[in-house]
Amino acid sequence: LFCLSFYVLIRKYMCLALLPPHLVPIGWQVLVNQWKEKTPSKYHDRMHLWNRYFASYWMRNEDWILEWNVFGKTNRTNNILERFNRELNELFGHGQFLFEWSNKLSF
Repeated sequence: LFCLSFYVLIRKYMCLALLPPHLVPIGWQVLVNQWKEKTPSKYHDRMHLWNRYFASYWMRNEDWILEWNVFGKTNRTNNILERFNRELNELFGHGQFLFEWSNKLSF
């Protein structure tokens, strides 16, 4: 049960990147209150460690929040390989074989 709850909670923390930057601290506080209310007390130590990490790294200041926040951005990834893969799929089509899209290359 804890693993599933923790997984759902982590997914919610990841969604903070989709909020407008000025709402991220409010959303974060909502999540903190949520885990305090819904997590069994025997797991509070683990959740406290997670939250301390999140606060010290991801919530350290407003400028840092702007670095990882993707609200309103066209490219909502900071992973260059994900972006490159998406661009290749847009250019050549998804799921095509190598020989099919190699004909689209111009040398």
